Amino acid sequence: MYFEQQFTFSRIDTLKTDVFSALPLLLKTGEVVKIRISKVYPRDYPAMFLKNNGANALEAIFPPVVLEALPNATRWPDRNEIISKTAPYIAETVMNRLFPWSVFSIAENDKAFFPS
Repeated sequence: MYFEQQFTFSRIDTLKTDVFSALPLLLKTGEVVKIRISKVYPRDYPAMFLKNNGANALEAIFPPVVLEALPNATRWPDRNEIISKTAPYIAETVMNRLFPWSVFSIAENDKAFFPS
């Protein structure tokens, strides 16, 4: 499943606790250190979102696999579906693999995350 959100600049302590962020996520800690959280391989892995836990920190959310979704005619039908049925598990995979499926990178500047 593919998720897409508009990139915004926000402080963790200003994020609403009922709103989630999709990956990749770039965090700035003070004036120097930056942390990038991204997926290594997005297929056949659980979806992971991050949200403000109310204590100035991020909490991971793992939604269940979507089994049935309906177009949302009132708002971007191809990107804002109404989930009508979910599975009792968070991933379907057909390959043997190692977990985790996400990576945390730490650098002093944005260029380090995307070497040419």
